[in-house]
Amino acid sequence: MSSIGTFHGIGICAPPPVWIDTNSIIGTTFQLSTEVYGLFHEFLSHFADRVVSISQIRVRIRTDNPDRHILLEIGFDGFVEFQHSFKFFRLMVISAEMKESEYDDNCEEWICRMAPHVYDVYDDYDDYDYN
Repeated sequence: MSSIGTFHGIGICAPPPVWIDTNSIIGTTFQLSTEVYGLFHEFLSHFADRVVSISQIRVRIRTDNPDRHILLEIGFDGFVEFQHSFKFFRLMVISAEMKESEYDDNCEEWICRMAPHVYDVYDDYDDYDYN
């Protein structure tokens, strides 16, 4: 995975313009966390004319290169949503040929690269002796 950085900020509304305009490397990733609500919908409205597909946790948009798309994912697994006020997002340049069945549904892995201790509370339950 090629990464251009992780940003813990107040929000973004657009991926880097270079991703839309040029032949960005497939796999290039930008991750962020924010406490601001509405980022997903802001992204969606900003790129409404480029939407290829949308679900509750993903938006896929086309770029100027017909071979590449950009995928925005919300890190949602129930636990993170329940335990943390932060919302985790990942933007990734993907092949336009990539099928939805090929998406990585394990957000815990990429969230932990951003915030290694997010799941520590959950792990503490495993260490507790309930007897």
